[in-house]
Amino acid sequence: MDKKELEFRYIHQFHSGSAYGDAITNYMFKIQEILQDNGYISDIFVEHVAPEYEDKLKHLSTYEGDQNNLLLIHHSMGFDGFKKIISLPDKKILIYHNITPPNFLLSNPTMASYANLGYQQVEEYKNYVAMALADSEYNRQELYRMGYSTVEVLPIIIDFKKFENAETLEDIVRKFNNKTNLLFVGRIVPNKKQEDILKCFYYYHKHINKESNLILIGGYDGFEDYRKYLENFAEELKIREQVFLTGRVSFDELITYYKVADVFISMSEHEGFCIPLLEAMHFDVPVIAYNAGAIPSTLAGAGILLSEKNYLEISELINQIVSNERIKQCIINKQKERLHSYKKEQTDYKLLQVIKHRFSQLLRI
Repeated sequence: MDKKELEFRYIHQFHSGSAYGDAITNYMFKIQEILQDNGYISDIFVEHVAPEYEDKLKHLSTYEGDQNNLLLIHHSMGFDGFKKIISLPDKKILIYHNITPPNFLLSNPTMASYANLGYQQVEEYKNYVAMALADSEYNRQELYRMGYSTVEVLPIIIDFKKFENAETLEDIVRKFNNKTNLLFVGRIVPNKKQEDILKCFYYYHKHINKESNLILIGGYDGFEDYRKYLENFAEELKIREQVFLTGRVSFDELITYYKVADVFISMSEHEGFCIPLLEAMHFDVPVIAYNAGAIPSTLAGAGILLSEKNYLEISELINQIVSNERIKQCIINKQKERLHSYKKEQTDYKLLQVIKHRFSQLLRI
């Protein structure tokens, strides 16, 4: 692509934080790769630079902005540098990833206050951005309710090819081999409702299959009390030895856990998208998920969507999937169909179309 044809030569991104393995951080890296591959100069600026990414991310304090630049602003939580961001001379697009409602964060008052601040800031952003993008239809509708008039859905960009380079860790395979393994991937936080997954697993393990494990993957920074509650609850249910709370894991570990999983189960009551659903689909792991937040639009008819939490019935459902190959394969085939809409070529094209055409039309460039 000839750089002379580009509306902007510099397209940068901003998000308040960063963390190793974090979905939004990975999303920004993927957008940066697409932009750079198509001739743009693109950096990522954050308020908090994760130690693992000191060579890949820049601190917000180093960015002065330019009226000839385009800034993609990722928003998922309130942050302290809001006034600087809205004062930058750059043209701006908001990319909205949703905010966890404060009522789920009451055990961490600081997080709850930043969630409240995040809602205030996203309301104010509409006065400073030319348009907004949402990573799900659920998030688009939330922006509409806040008064945004121009919102498009930009599907999450996932490079499934990177999974092929992961090393399968044999120690994990040996540990979980010859058992039925239920899996959930997501932060250990109250809105994810891991305690409800424990209840499903309790009935499955106690009444149906003693040779079973539950693997809960996710960090718990700021919610150590909730993790402890889960450990104590598993102890009360007498399933503690079969429940594995791994904390954060490496990329190779994550992929290996997907490979040993028999069912992916989500009881979460708030999701702005839920990338692990797609990751599970990629590894042909049947998905069971409670109908909440963006999960229906993420699944879009794939997997099994639950309208209520009847734990005994869910345990029977898990058994049907695990023991009936025809049912399992039917679910997997439907999930494969759903993944077609997240092909790299389609998501890359959508991003570039928004930048080159839709955004330019709004600004009458």
